[in-house]
Amino acid sequence: MTWATRESRVLVTYNIRDYVPMARAWVAEGRSHAGLLVCGQLEFGESAYPLYSSYPYRLGVGGSSPTNQGAVGHRYLSKGDTHFGELLLRIIRFLARTDPADCRDRVFWLSDYR
Repeated sequence: MTWATRESRVLVTYNIRDYVPMARAWVAEGRSHAGLLVCGQLEFGESAYPLYSSYPYRLGVGGSSPTNQGAVGHRYLSKGDTHFGELLLRIIRFLARTDPADCRDRVFWLSDYR
């Protein structure tokens, strides 16, 4: 958290148990931090892209150019891919809705940006 504060960056973490109390302790001690964005673990069914769970996309196997539309190497999005996509989408929403100046000394929950 020291590095993130020194760099004026909001810290993004899954570690609720350690970082939320630390952020609150810093404020109580009069120390300032750049902000904390806390991510709870998403359930596998919780995804921004439910239709993509069975949507094929092409890998670079045999090339992925438009002229190689029939290439082998289809891959299906896994639960991990959609989980990452949901996390990324929520972080983008957080960035779009939050003024960096308003982040100082605050704890934000990524679940608020569904």
